[in-house]
Amino acid sequence: MDCKKRSFNKGKILYYVLIVLLSAVFLYSAIQILLYVIEGKRASDVTEEIIELVVKPAASLAPAVTEPNEGGTDARPASLLYPDINVDVKALREKYPDSIAWLYLPGTELHYPVMQTDSNSDYLYRLPNGKQNSAGSLFLEAADPSDFSSFVSIIYGHNMNNGSMFGRLMDYRYGNFFEEHPYLFLFTEEAVYRVELFAGVHTNVDSYIYSRTSDPQEMDRFIAESKRRSTFTSSVTVTVEDRILALSTCSGAVNSPDRFVVMGKLVPLDI
Repeated sequence: MDCKKRSFNKGKILYYVLIVLLSAVFLYSAIQILLYVIEGKRASDVTEEIIELVVKPAASLAPAVTEPNEGGTDARPASLLYPDINVDVKALREKYPDSIAWLYLPGTELHYPVMQTDSNSDYLYRLPNGKQNSAGSLFLEAADPSDFSSFVSIIYGHNMNNGSMFGRLMDYRYGNFFEEHPYLFLFTEEAVYRVELFAGVHTNVDSYIYSRTSDPQEMDRFIAESKRRSTFTSSVTVTVEDRILALSTCSGAVNSPDRFVVMGKLVPLDI
């Protein structure tokens, strides 16, 4: 009788321990989700404040006609070829000294300042205003010229689950998203560029994409390999004379080396 009672008591204790553990896991998960939502809201609020400060609707699209893209085979309406906004990058830099540009993908959440310092870790988990936040900021590779004059310039950003930062880049894994969003726009203090996309590549941190070369043959191989491995097909022509913008984000689990990189050539606009 005593043995049965002790066995019953042990089972009851294990039951309550299990309930406590599960409750603790649930509570921890709920807190993490809440913190994620709060941080996302804070990041969104900061972005909206910056947009209100430096972004205005474009006065007009110029020229307001249909014209071929740089590839020469595809005609697009001016509403796609030219941005529908203006960005005062000078005012942006005065307010946020580490900012160097603005990146914009029309019709999506990808609408942010681009930061740069001498360390890639500075804005990994910091907003443009310097506040700590898991969303971080978009930032240009520290080793790249801030005027985007190198053969390949790399901008990094987090792949956020809510689609913010570089979360929408993952949609370029599918061709239909590329058809609807073939261009981004990059605003600097000196110029406005149309980023004509030509490749989206699944890769890792040791990829050729993150290497640096001035050898024309290596540069040509870079272009050919990127087009060969692309998740979508683009008619945009790219040569070693062009400047390439690579947008890099994580594509696997936390601490995974997997990356997804969307690439386009920079075409200066006369607007």
